[in-house]
Amino acid sequence: MRALLLAVPLLLAAACGTGGAVQDARQLTIAVDEQFDGFEPTDLAGTNVQAGVMRQLYDTLTLLDADRNVQPRLAQSWKQGDGGRTLTFTLRPGLKFSDGTPLTAKDVVWNVQHAQSAATGATARPLFLTTQGAAAPDPATVRVTFRKPLAAPFDLFDYLFIAKPQDGRDQLKNHPVGSGPFLLQSWQPASQAVLAPNPHFWRQGVPKLERLVFRVTGDAQSSRLLFQSGQAGFLFDSSWQDFANFAKDPSVQTLQAGEGGRVEMLLMNTAKPPFDDVRVRQAVAAALDRKAIVGAVYKGRTEPWCLPWPKGSIGFDASPEQARSCPPDPAKAKRLLAQAGHGSGLDASILTGGGVDEAVSQILQQQLAAVGVRARIDLVDDAMFNTRIDNGDWTILTSNVQRVAHDSGSSIVLGQPLANGSVHGYSSGRYAKLIDDALHEPDRAQRLESLRQINDLLLNEDFFVAITTQTPHYVYARDVHGLQVTLDGYLILENVELR
Repeated sequence: MRALLLAVPLLLAAACGTGGAVQDARQLTIAVDEQFDGFEPTDLAGTNVQAGVMRQLYDTLTLLDADRNVQPRLAQSWKQGDGGRTLTFTLRPGLKFSDGTPLTAKDVVWNVQHAQSAATGATARPLFLTTQGAAAPDPATVRVTFRKPLAAPFDLFDYLFIAKPQDGRDQLKNHPVGSGPFLLQSWQPASQAVLAPNPHFWRQGVPKLERLVFRVTGDAQSSRLLFQSGQAGFLFDSSWQDFANFAKDPSVQTLQAGEGGRVEMLLMNTAKPPFDDVRVRQAVAAALDRKAIVGAVYKGRTEPWCLPWPKGSIGFDASPEQARSCPPDPAKAKRLLAQAGHGSGLDASILTGGGVDEAVSQILQQQLAAVGVRARIDLVDDAMFNTRIDNGDWTILTSNVQRVAHDSGSSIVLGQPLANGSVHGYSSGRYAKLIDDALHEPDRAQRLESLRQINDLLLNEDFFVAITTQTPHYVYARDVHGLQVTLDGYLILENVELR
């Protein structure tokens, strides 16, 4: 859950000027500080760069553009039937995987079933379980049947990366055969992944690069130095301090991408005293000074935020006034703690995986201390972070929830931090009913009302506390042209060229 799918393009980055030359006009090297552990197409809860790499290796049937309109990809057309319970796709003629073998409707059905399987452990499995099944009436036709009509069914297909069926999760993870613009040429874990053009990609004339290298540096400073030395032409999710500095430098390009597709958050474990008491959770939320965190950690490049939904999403539209109206109230925090029997304060811990989350945790620690909450920071690696979450061995944690620029009903079902009865322990029949309404209700006015009630519940129960909107942010040489990003801000590199 270090990062809790992908939408699709087409927010074009301005590519102007000619400064910051890249050394090799045929190769783009991207400096990344996070490692990634493979290319299993259903594993979308890994690092941000892992999601970025997989977008290049795999394609989807359809994708949502920056205005949330459905665009064709592997499917050239589609139609809904049976009152929204079926969605039938017609594939483009002549599709092939990156190894040259035909890509047919049966392969798509296999990918749906793979995402549904409990053995796969797909990140988006809860969303795929809204489907009753998929069938291939002929090699060019895929029919998906839903248990109940979805209000936003195409969100599901933004998360369905089409891979060639293989036996065993490790084969998919380590030896991917995909449908995207690039193929994996070589991979050295903790070092680099080298991608080459997929000669069988359905779009003629792309990709334009001859080689794409994701170079793992291990830390933000090393990534910055690699970029500044000219050994990399692209800096992936730099530190916010570096990004603020580069934004003032006319010799490079910068982009904050997407519609706030990530939200920094803190979670509280309602199964662990004293956080089983809503007054304690409300006290922590009231102690939070989001503006101070945005200034210190994000260097003013993001907005203080109270809800998990970015502007433009239906969840935001349900309660736009609530998204920004959560100022700190230390007096209220102290009063609530006293009412809960903790007038002399209490001890807690903050679980964090490092990076931005660690910096947020350090400021949160100071803010909580001011109201009498003595919080210890538990800094752990990613593996231990996930293990402790799964085991319930935590009280407060900091992380971010991803891909919330999609439909808000889909985002709740998909994301562990928001789902009913998930790792935070909060569960209620009312919340489950509101989520179901948000996911399935076709009438927009009724969906808005359900989401308004969800927003009220989140702001009152405070098991999930939003801190600030985030966007993937990139620094790149002035030679880089044709960059596109998904709705959530992830890279689309098929049209990139260096000139």
